[in-house]
Amino acid sequence: MISESSNNKQTNSPILVVNSLKKTYHIGEIEINALNGVSFAVFPGEFILLKGTSGSGKTTLLNLIGGLDSITSGTIHLEGRNLAEMTDKELTTVRRERLGFIFQFFNLIPVLTAYENVELPLKVLKVPKQERKERITTIFKRLMMEDRMDNKPDQLSGGQQQRVAIARALAIDPAIILADEPTGNLDSETTKNIMESLVRLNQEFNKTIIMVTHEENLTKYSTRILEMKDGKIIRDTAEE
Repeated sequence: MISESSNNKQTNSPILVVNSLKKTYHIGEIEINALNGVSFAVFPGEFILLKGTSGSGKTTLLNLIGGLDSITSGTIHLEGRNLAEMTDKELTTVRRERLGFIFQFFNLIPVLTAYENVELPLKVLKVPKQERKERITTIFKRLMMEDRMDNKPDQLSGGQQQRVAIARALAIDPAIILADEPTGNLDSETTKNIMESLVRLNQEFNKTIIMVTHEENLTKYSTRILEMKDGKIIRDTAEE
């Protein structure tokens, strides 16, 4: 079952530790340092915004945490496990079972209903049918989308589709939810609704969230801000 908590309390042990992380890309003879020695720890129940201008390294950092790209040097420990030492198979398992992903463009399967889109990763994990139903129904109710479960993506607004994507990320009961510009394609009112949904997940489900954004007005929703520039963290509100 999905773990719930009425309080957003942090434990003393970090769920994620990033240490001296570097990522270098080579384009011909040109070397690009996308990340240059990033270090920080994330504790359960935090809602972190990674902010910065385009090219600051925030999406690269999120991709490395999500095991979607390889590390040049440094380490990322998720729940005590070093991602750099994992095989491709082990990384796939971590992405499937311990990380929930929310993207800007939803990535829903158009021929499936909202319910079926959320159910799919649970089928992959071989979660029993009745448990799938209970888990998905609970999530849709929390996101105020229970009346849209049988709709396909083209029958939903952009904000409703993003809620389905959030439900899909939450369904596996991940250790961390990684969100890459989840409101970047939405109008201001829908953005407000989506951010309020993420805040509820953080507070009511006690879910740890790391979200990339360049929108300054979203910082009020977070518990902590990491600001990036030129591949480095230049500000961490936890240290202020």
